[in-house]
Amino acid sequence: ETEELPVDNWRGKWIWYREDHYGCPNSTRYFRYHVNVPGTPEIGSLQITGDDRVKLWINDMEISLGDEAKEWGSISTVEGLQDYMVAGDNIIAIEVSNDSSAGALLFDGYVETDDGTRVDLYSNGTVLSSTEKVEGWNTAKYDDSKWIAAKIIGEVGMPPWGNFEFDASPYIKEAFEVLEYEITEELEVGEEAKLTMTI
Repeated sequence: ETEELPVDNWRGKWIWYREDHYGCPNSTRYFRYHVNVPGTPEIGSLQITGDDRVKLWINDMEISLGDEAKEWGSISTVEGLQDYMVAGDNIIAIEVSNDSSAGALLFDGYVETDDGTRVDLYSNGTVLSSTEKVEGWNTAKYDDSKWIAAKIIGEVGMPPWGNFEFDASPYIKEAFEVLEYEITEELEVGEEAKLTMTI
């Protein structure tokens, strides 16, 4: 899905396998998300968390999420997401292990191509899910045609998880181009002027 900037809050929803997300303690669920990138990935970022622990693979490569992914309540950020993505089809595979109470997954991110096209990727009802860990489930070639769509539990902020801070900094452009401007007064060489811009 593609949206216009800015992004200042979660688009991703809490999701889980189609079952009672409270009724699966000491269990692990598996998720696959298909992403099509219509060009060469140039920049990108991903924020991800789960109840309780998360593992992540992108196009067959396991991505280190650090200690944050091992502790409930923490958000892991994958900077340089473009380094793991390719032009065309991509597979994001996620394993979530739930120790007790409710299980859930949340992620939100984007990839921007070399021509400025931004592809947003976030947890929603198009994510596929399964209860079975079979060989190759986290690879791009795996046939997930029998997996089912994940259940959307709800918005960020809902109980029992409460609010999670969204980091909007990856969406802030460090440089921009002024396409049109107008100078309304003549200036002499050496004169100082004040430029005010509204972005």
